[in-house]
Amino acid sequence: MQAGGPGVPGSAGAPRARVVIVDDDEEFVQTLRQQLARAADLKVVGDAADGPSALRLARELRPDVVLLDISLPRMDGLEVARRVREAAPDARVVALTGHPS
Repeated sequence: MQAGGPGVPGSAGAPRARVVIVDDDEEFVQTLRQQLARAADLKVVGDAADGPSALRLARELRPDVVLLDISLPRMDGLEVARRVREAAPDARVVALTGHPS
């Protein structure tokens, strides 16, 4: 099987998936940005620390992927996910969260 070619993410000239990160832990956001910057087929186009900001970015930027923390201030992450699907129906929402327990 051959990898790459026109239109295949990561190949020369292929479109990169546009990613928005939603998490209220700034250190985690910066670490994730650094890691995703290494991926040839991804481009972080924005980040938000709460639900209302995430929805604004989803409407404005129309990302391909939203990496979404479930525990957010000002709006529950599950509600954010539902509203992101309305604001940017083509976006894929990937839930990510961590708890000490």
